Amino acid sequence: MSTRWFKDGYKKVANVISKKNIDTKNGHFPTLKGHQAAQQHAEQIQESHATLKQNIKKQISVKKEFKIYRWSPDHHPHQKPFLQSFFVDLPKCGPMVLDALQKIKGEDDSSLSYRRSCREGICGSCAMNIDGTNTVACLKPIDTDTSRATVITPLPHMYVIKDLVVDLTNFYQQYKSIEPWLKTKKPSPDGKEHRQTIAERKRLDGLYECILCACCSTSCPSYWWNPEEFLGPAALLHAYRWVCDSFSSFDSRRRLYRGTSAGVNAGSNTSISMQDYKKLYGYMSEKPESGECHQQDEEQTFAFPAC
Repeated sequence: MSTRWFKDGYKKVANVISKKNIDTKNGHFPTLKGHQAAQQHAEQIQESHATLKQNIKKQISVKKEFKIYRWSPDHHPHQKPFLQSFFVDLPKCGPMVLDALQKIKGEDDSSLSYRRSCREGICGSCAMNIDGTNTVACLKPIDTDTSRATVITPLPHMYVIKDLVVDLTNFYQQYKSIEPWLKTKKPSPDGKEHRQTIAERKRLDGLYECILCACCSTSCPSYWWNPEEFLGPAALLHAYRWVCDSFSSFDSRRRLYRGTSAGVNAGSNTSISMQDYKKLYGYMSEKPESGECHQQDEEQTFAFPAC
């Protein structure tokens, strides 16, 4: 009796909270304010759900075709890569592309390979190309238009290990090369902890959220043509994050390259212009030993526009 009462109470509270935080009529989601990608995904889910309900009422087929890139060099070394079609009954599947992949792997073909972990857009494991856009499958809503197939391929211009799994060794080595950790020479003033003002902390917003999914780097033509030398937008974003931190004082040692890119990521500001790189590169050569990035004037700040 108590268990049932608790479950009912939990559902009522959840419903009240969801009604307060979601304006379904206007497609407004206050809880996602400031997260452009999440807001877009929420709106897409709302539209997809409405389309699916209409198709069910009209008795239109709700089986969705997924064309998935397949290649298994260990089992079929002489077979060329190909797209294999799978059909998923949408009313019996979750709303995200990762849910469809899980259903296909569990019910149709257990040999299908892809990376996954958190299912919440935090780990970046399930990064892949879906309908021509690099994104993470766990946050990508299924397109419920059954008249066209959803095409899923690995991240572009990367060595494929099997199916949707790519080799990220070079990507992680480049991330390691920028020495992504805090380095400071001076102890804290009182010997206890380093303090940071609200303004200094706010400077890191849009930088620390990167989940290293590699979506932006594998969308960058400069990275495609010269991945051995150009670090790519993800590594450069992290380099800037540590350069900009008021705690850091060894920024001149971090390895940086100047370049341009336009990438896609789950909320990080990874689109960096050449002028921003020049400002950052020039500022690093003149940065005082204290590493107090917050002492710049407004003209020296670096704008990293949102994706």
